[in-house]
Amino acid sequence: EQVWSFAYLYNEIDARPAWLEHARHGADFLYQFAHDDRLNCYAVLDRRGRPVAPATDITPDCAVAMAYAQLHRATG
Repeated sequence: EQVWSFAYLYNEIDARPAWLEHARHGADFLYQFAHDDRLNCYAVLDRRGRPVAPATDITPDCAVAMAYAQLHRATG
């Protein structure tokens, strides 16, 4: 949600570099920790990136896909 929110703000409200940097920082975290080797996303991570809960539906996968899509709009 953090990645999507800051990328959305950057795309739709005002192209502030700080918002894009926050989105990129979150995307780096997602890239490193949000999913397993088969790209199945976890439902909950702790602040260090350790999985706390597995996903029980596709909601986390959709949220990550939406976040990456919004960031892609911002960065091309």
